Amino acid sequence: MDNAGNEAGRPQWNGGASLWTARITTAEIMGTAIKVVALRVLLTTIALAALVYAGDRISIVYRIPKGREPFGSVQVQKVFTVKLKNQKKEYMFDPPQPQQCVHSLFPQLGLAPCWYLERHRTEEVDY
Repeated sequence: MDNAGNEAGRPQWNGGASLWTARITTAEIMGTAIKVVALRVLLTTIALAALVYAGDRISIVYRIPKGREPFGSVQVQKVFTVKLKNQKKEYMFDPPQPQQCVHSLFPQLGLAPCWYLERHRTEEVDY
């Protein structure tokens, strides 16, 4: 029991006020502080990602820097896979064809980035 005769952690009478107040523990304060910091980190990360995406988009649309070509082409081969009745797969290959791409970090203007297509030169299509 504490000085006022209440058990620790129990609500106590707030003098003449009509409200009951609970004691706030250090753990509750630290929990709230951690939540605030986590929220700030999350919002900063989202804002930074949006800023990088916007800069990437602006560099493609306005051709920044001036000498860089915003679009490219990569040879991509399609592989069609057909499931057979006996749980086997049949593979059919198309000859490699050029696929237009964009020189950027993220997909822009409906095109995949060239760095991604160069690492994934085969496209598998399931039927």
